[in-house]
Formats: sequence, C-alpha cells, structure tokens
Amino acid sequence: MITIKKRQFLVFFFSLLTIIFLRIEYDRPGDQFIYLQASAELFFDKNIYSELYGNPAMLFYFGNPFLTTLLHPLTGIPMLFATAIWKTISIVCLLRIIFVLSFEYIGAQQSLNVT
Repeated sequence: MITIKKRQFLVFFFSLLTIIFLRIEYDRPGDQFIYLQASAELFFDKNIYSELYGNPAMLFYFGNPFLTTLLHPLTGIPMLFATAIWKTISIVCLLRIIFVLSFEYIGAQQSLNVT
C-alpha cells in the first residue's frame, strides 16, 4: 500500500517537474541550434567538424555523428518545435531511468523488510 503511494507521488512529482522544465526551456534552443545546423549539413557531404556554426557562426561542432544522424529528422520543422521534441524525448528517457532505479530500490527495500 505504501509502495503504491510512493509510486504515485513519484509519477506526479516528476510529471510536474517535466512540465515546468519544458515550459522554461521551450524558448531557449541553446546548443540545439548548432546540432541541428550540423545535422542538416551532414547529408550534403560537408565536413561538419571544419565548419563554424551558431548565430553568428563562431563555434565548431564537436558532437557525435550518430547523434547528428538521430537529429536529422528534426531539421525539417521549426527550431522551437524541434527543440521541444528533443527535450521531451530527453526528459522521457531520464524519467525512465529514474523510475527503473526507484523501482529497483523500492523492490530491494521490500525484500529486506520481508525477511
């Protein structure tokens, strides 16, 4: 019974944090602009590691080519939506890790209490 309440609280708490985080971060693309620029140029046979990116162009791209390939579908939509989608995916992955670890921790605590 207590475990269910803990899980419900965790779901509610992290959902609230996610909504707050996405609202704050929605208007700030940050480095995502550089990643999306490099991703758009990767498939035009350009060396993305020798080009300068940003607005104004003054930063080199240091990212992974796999990450650049993953971001390529987001280059066709507006920057704010692409950033929001990417941050939502990142939050979902982070929450999944937190829930797996918390369930493992709660399960370990229950097995210690039973014996």
